[in-house]
Amino acid sequence: MNLNETHSENPSASNWQVLGQLELMTDSQAHGYLRDQLVKILKPLHLHENFLNKLLLSAEEYTTRALSSITALGHGHLHLVIFTQPECVSASESWGFFRIEKIDNAEQNPVHPDHVVEFYLYLEGL
Repeated sequence: MNLNETHSENPSASNWQVLGQLELMTDSQAHGYLRDQLVKILKPLHLHENFLNKLLLSAEEYTTRALSSITALGHGHLHLVIFTQPECVSASESWGFFRIEKIDNAEQNPVHPDHVVEFYLYLEGL
């Protein structure tokens, strides 16, 4: 399992800033690690506990589903990327998020399928 925290712009998501990234392997103890690392990545945003729990639950549900399909097919990776808008710094605001799931086509990479999930966090009303 690797944790790659970055604070740079992603050219494919020009209005979004990468807050952090995680890579999980099929042989990992995913849920405890996932929760711990996401809490670390999200800490600078000072998110309300209810919102943080919704985000963590969404990530855990996706991880369970993705890792089970990866395990059924063989070895693969699961990548989680957390994006925010550069002006997202206030804990007093109401937050929202959406996620985008990307899965390798089995014909492109049948031996090592990769799953990518991108979480986009934003302040509502901006």
